[in-house]
Amino acid sequence: MILVVEDPREYGRLLESALQGLGFPLRSAGGTSEALRAALEKKPRLVVADAALPDASGFELCRVLRQRPELAGVRVLVVCGTHNPEQAQLSKEGFAPDAVLSKPFRVADLHAAVKRLLA
Repeated sequence: MILVVEDPREYGRLLESALQGLGFPLRSAGGTSEALRAALEKKPRLVVADAALPDASGFELCRVLRQRPELAGVRVLVVCGTHNPEQAQLSKEGFAPDAVLSKPFRVADLHAAVKRLLA
């Protein structure tokens, strides 16, 4: 399962629509708190999170997921509009996402990143 974390929901639906052709079940969350609950409950293979979320960043969500032993092995892809200084800090701390995709992106690039992460 792929967990899509995006707010507003309209953007999440667009991202889900782009991922639908890959054949993985999808679930969505509107923020980091909801995403953490969903991840603990459903144990997704991949979390695709926007960098700009209402309650914390997608990078912060990555840190929280990485700190949970029961979520070891969950891959994280963060989608962001510009370079984010949090990314460098997370890398130093060992909590970096598995991949970062810059906006705007092509659906083909999203598909390639997901396939690479779930291979």
